[in-house]
Amino acid sequence: MNLNEVIEKALELVKVDEKEKRKTSEVINEVLEKLEKTKKELGIEATIELHGSFAHDTFLSDDKDIDIFILSKASRDEAIINGLKIAKACFPNHIERYAEHPFITVNYKGFNFDIVPAVLIEEGEEIKTAADRTRLHTLYLKKVLNDELCNQIRLFKKFLKTVELYGAEIKVEGFSGYLCELLIIHYGSFLNLIKEAIKWREYKTVIGGEWKLQPAPLVVVDPVDKNRNVAAAFKKMALFKFACNLFLNKPSLKFFQGRKYSEDINLALKIFEERNTKVFVIEGKYPNIPPDVFWGEIKRARQSFISFLKENEINVLDSKIYSDEKEKFAILLEVDKTELSFKKKLKGPLINDLKNVKRFIDVHKEDELLIEDSRIYAYVNRKIRNIFEAFQRWLKVYSIPKDLINVLNESKTYLLNNNVDKEIARIAVDLALKDLWWLRDELIEKLNVKLVE
Repeated sequence: MNLNEVIEKALELVKVDEKEKRKTSEVINEVLEKLEKTKKELGIEATIELHGSFAHDTFLSDDKDIDIFILSKASRDEAIINGLKIAKACFPNHIERYAEHPFITVNYKGFNFDIVPAVLIEEGEEIKTAADRTRLHTLYLKKVLNDELCNQIRLFKKFLKTVELYGAEIKVEGFSGYLCELLIIHYGSFLNLIKEAIKWREYKTVIGGEWKLQPAPLVVVDPVDKNRNVAAAFKKMALFKFACNLFLNKPSLKFFQGRKYSEDINLALKIFEERNTKVFVIEGKYPNIPPDVFWGEIKRARQSFISFLKENEINVLDSKIYSDEKEKFAILLEVDKTELSFKKKLKGPLINDLKNVKRFIDVHKEDELLIEDSRIYAYVNRKIRNIFEAFQRWLKVYSIPKDLINVLNESKTYLLNNNVDKEIARIAVDLALKDLWWLRDELIEKLNVKLVE
């Protein structure tokens, strides 16, 4: 199929049928009615509204996350208290989460509802919290969106999900749903967008107006708040442009068929064996902190441990982090070695520096000494002899946030083997195949990899 044929076929794949829309609307209306009833029972003045992709009609058929806002014409603190009081009374079995301020998450009939308190503001009024802005986004989008644009947005979202760039959270550092909507509105279609995106220049491209504030790889000015960059979280310009180029040069429906996985741990172990590498696994209990906080902290901790291993002559070739953001997390590190020699060669001064050579010999009088290329060296006992000892030592010397250090101290560590659960197996295969499934057709076919959604 040529480019236009692929896009036409993909559009049919991403459209949501009317039956599914009706079913989803019924569930949403049930929740809205429950909240309205609770609001009246409590005697609280508030407006309850649907927002996000379901309000904009840009959701995908596999989307299960729905945003409902409880808006009060009150101060910030009072609006949050009112909203939470209604939400918690209506849904006692909830999970409380935190962004800029608290909100609750509820699972209802297979859908995940985020119920968010915020201040009710109109166009032109001062925005008091980030959540207040959401209502203005919906009002703006309802003015400019039509059926054709909504389906082009779905196409773009599906493309991003496949290449793992959908989501503005720290875990992904990609495109938010609202950013997708604004870009399609600006360029008019998915094809126009990706053709223009390959021309974007980091820290140079500005879309939607003038920008003189904080520079960023991409700037998309929020039409409802000219001082906000909607693309502030986007960090993976090179990967996105690469994916766009690849699709334009080799169009395929695989870019719209979602992320594929394999749970074949024996395949992963075979690949690591052929590369003569090992995988060190740190597996622990998920800490009681918001996901964005967790991903920021765990990414920094991983980088610190990788640097510590390098200082101790263990090189990390690649790594991945997994978490279900509820119960567990894991860090997988592919390393060139897990064991070290008992002794290491310690560099001393040049031999013509007699004063320091004497001092070096005095310090290392119990160690084996040698001279090589006009410099003295000593063979000294290592303090760290394997990756397990390195991990324990790193925990003691690295400054780790309290929530994270507790779970890391209690975590279990092991070398990857065939006795792991399917989540670890899945992430191990990703690590083995280097993750970019949309690039790996020939390899996947050659290795007879069995893929699952």
